[in-house]
This record gives sequence, structure tokens and C-alpha cells, in this order.
Amino acid sequence: MRPSRVRVVPNGIDAARFAHDEAARHATRRRLGLAPDAYVVGGVGRLAPGKRFDTLIHALPELPPDVRLLLVGEGAERARLERLAQSRGVTGRVVWAGAVGAGELPGLLSAMDVFVSPSADEAFGLAVVEALAAGLPARYVACPALDDLPPGEAPGARRIGGTAADVAAAVREARAEGARRLPVPPAARRYDIACSARQLMTLYSEPLPRLTRETSDR
Repeated sequence: MRPSRVRVVPNGIDAARFAHDEAARHATRRRLGLAPDAYVVGGVGRLAPGKRFDTLIHALPELPPDVRLLLVGEGAERARLERLAQSRGVTGRVVWAGAVGAGELPGLLSAMDVFVSPSADEAFGLAVVEALAAGLPARYVACPALDDLPPGEAPGARRIGGTAADVAAAVREARAEGARRLPVPPAARRYDIACSARQLMTLYSEPLPRLTRETSDR
């Protein structure tokens, strides 16, 4: 029997919904108490051990005092991370957005200046793709969604090491390049939900392979 061909349809995002919004940036910063001129490092995800947000907190003391950390998400690690921030002397520099609805995330991404994903074990890396759709420079430890793409499809994204020193160095480098919004890269468009939907519908429209006598007898 000939082996079946495996086709993979990737996760998708509504890329247009994440487009940077300057008005939302200012409004979100006001709501969260973030100064207009603060340099904001963002992280998005469940506050769980595997996401390694403690790495971002450990990196914060190594960064200039106007750098703030905005964490979007909730989870069982919240209390431990808050204690860590206190022990590292950065309690006032960490902003906890908590769990948010899908409609709130684009505004929060607009409020950031650089996105960092410290997780070393990601199945896809959807949050990184969303950050790229928002025009953010992105730094990540692991992101299979980007690793599978040809070079040049995500010029604003860079793989970094997983230590707090690596994160601090990456943030300093990104900040030195200036707070800016980048053009939406091909990677974000590739993972647009419309593209995924078309791929899925193409699979459904393909004719089923004919069963051979060998397969029908099984």
C-alpha cells in the first residue's frame, strides 16, 4: 500500500486586526499607568512555568530604569512572579494586564515597543506571529512557526539565548535601534487566517484517493 500524503494546515491569525493603532497605544498606556516615553517590553501567554516569564523579570534590573515590563496573561505562576519582582527590586516596573479578551490584545500590543518570548518549548509560537502583525520587533527563544519559513520572511524577529543576560542584551539592542513600528512581514501574512482557511478548503475539495484491492481488504 502506498503511504498517505500528510498535509499540514497551520494555525492562523486575523493579521489585519493586530495592525498598530497609535490612538490605542496612548489610551492603553494611560489606562495601565505607563508613561508615554517609557520603553515597554511585552510578553503574552499563560503565567505558567514553561513560559519562563521569570527570565524577563530577572533581566529587568539589568536594563535602564525607564524600561517597563508588560505581562499579558494570567495563571498559577502569578503570585510567584510577583514575589520574584519584589525580591529583584522591580515591583514598580512590572505591569500585570491579567487575562484579556481577544478584542483587548491588539491595543496591548500597540502599547509595547519590543516583544520577547522567553519560552524554550513552543508548539507553534502564535504570540510571536501576532506581535509581528502588530509591527513589533520580536525576540524569541523558540518559535517553530518562524523556523519553518524561508530566510527573510520575518526580518523583525530574531532568535535569542534563553538566559536573563541574553534577554537583557536583546532588549538593549532593540532599544538602540529606536522605538519604531516595522512593516508587517510576509510571515504574518502567510499565517493570516484567510490563507489557512483557503488551504483547508483546498484539502476538502481534493478527490479522495482510490482504494486499492489491498487497502479495501484490510
